Amino acid sequence: MNQKNLQRLLTYAATAGYLILALVTVAWGVYKRFQVPQAPIVDPDIRGYLGPAMSALTGHGFIHMDGRSFPYPWLVYLILKCFGDFRAISVIQHVLGAGAGVLLLLAWNALLKLVPPGGIPREISRFIGVGPAAIFLGSATAIHFEQEIRPEAIFPFLTILNLYISLLFLDARFVRKNRSALWLGGLNIFIAYLIYLMKPSFGLALPLTTAPVWLSLLLPGQALRQKGILLAAAVIPASLLLFLPEHILKRGDIWGTEFLPETLFSVHASMILEQMEHDLAANDPTPYPRQILQSAHDLLAADLKKAATVTTPKAFDSLGYNPDYLMYNTFCPEFAKMTGWDPAQTNRFYYYYYERVLTKQPGAMWKKIIGQMRLFYGPKNPAYRLGQSLKVADEYARNEELITKRAQIGAGYAPLQPYFQECNALAAKGASFDQIKRLTEWTRLFSAHYMDLLWVAIISPLVLISCALRKHLRWVVIGLWLVYSYNFGNCFTIAVVHSLEVTRYVRIQLIYTVLAQTLSLYFIAEALVYGVRVIAQRRVHR
Repeated sequence: MNQKNLQRLLTYAATAGYLILALVTVAWGVYKRFQVPQAPIVDPDIRGYLGPAMSALTGHGFIHMDGRSFPYPWLVYLILKCFGDFRAISVIQHVLGAGAGVLLLLAWNALLKLVPPGGIPREISRFIGVGPAAIFLGSATAIHFEQEIRPEAIFPFLTILNLYISLLFLDARFVRKNRSALWLGGLNIFIAYLIYLMKPSFGLALPLTTAPVWLSLLLPGQALRQKGILLAAAVIPASLLLFLPEHILKRGDIWGTEFLPETLFSVHASMILEQMEHDLAANDPTPYPRQILQSAHDLLAADLKKAATVTTPKAFDSLGYNPDYLMYNTFCPEFAKMTGWDPAQTNRFYYYYYERVLTKQPGAMWKKIIGQMRLFYGPKNPAYRLGQSLKVADEYARNEELITKRAQIGAGYAPLQPYFQECNALAAKGASFDQIKRLTEWTRLFSAHYMDLLWVAIISPLVLISCALRKHLRWVVIGLWLVYSYNFGNCFTIAVVHSLEVTRYVRIQLIYTVLAQTLSLYFIAEALVYGVRVIAQRRVHR
């Protein structure tokens, strides 16, 4: 057998080995998902996510509720309409979770396709991508999210799909130039905006993760007509299918207009109280009578003291008080009663003082934002849940109470009763989701070294100084910055608006966090292998 045939045989063997390993990993992820009970889990936000479906299924029409955008509730409605069984929600979400693992593998290979030959052989580097896929597919946290009736259940699928489309767009637009870049760019914008509608924490990530498309409109190398088509593909579908329906539906949702201003006011209440004290002491002009301002100040001061002692269901150590307590139990409902204002007037007051803190106390605001960012960019990255077992019995025990009593939805919908019976049975059995020990060890390792690998990404553009390295590694550098921007965009948005101590805000970022870190490791290995080859070739030519 000559060398050429041997090399071809080894390539086939490596490809077959990779496909077998990838299939086994995905199959294992599917098994893990259908090993757990399929009854979905709910939380106190269930009214906004399940309520629209219950309204439609009981003959009252699909409506916008509690400020939750329509795409995810509409998906819940379609599932229940088609299957009439709550377990179908978890089943479909688990299928999408397994699909997210497949998309992660595809995204990894799409990135490798951008890298010219000369470094690690592609037949070997493909195997590296199985690692992050295995961590995501085996994560008890990911499985738990897929079990919930919340948009976090499909968030990983959509974000990794968005990343995959972005990489295909880069290839079609800048490497192997072809017309598919037009529809890929439009699809990238559409999916990114869909993610934002479902999870507003994606706010700053939206322009960052769609930056390749917008930059391509500014860069040369494409005809003006093609840029026009790309712009139309990016804007028109998102406007007609997402923005317009959301705009129409939310007009009848009063709580939807109150949620954001109340959140901003409650989360920044300590700074707002200081600003009120200053305004009262200095007699600074505001749109509000002194009597109203003094009453708001006194009420907020008293309620902040109460909120500082509330540690359930979540203690907010970074803020020093529980903002949810202010929002739902004390200040916000009490202030509305005290003033007698309509929701629009109350919202304007909340926005006014949030904006006043932004302009009058920028140092305090930046201190809060940086403090929140440190919760993610710290010694141990919180995207990884480090325990082996995740108990869900208590969550199942409260499902019926949350839906029927607290949310007061679903009356007359027959499939609710067997669902409640199954939830109560699972609660009695002490249901839990388990994670294998080796996977837990890997998550601890990745959690402890997130910042080390982030620094690799930050300094990676330095390799572009060398002409040889620039030609070989530029797409890896671009890929690194693109993937890490998903983390940064989400975390910065949350830091501005809320608190990163809310665990679901950070743990939902697992899929692209582990991918980003793995890509950093690949960058190091690829740079070393290619660098050694370049040096060896130069010595031979001498």
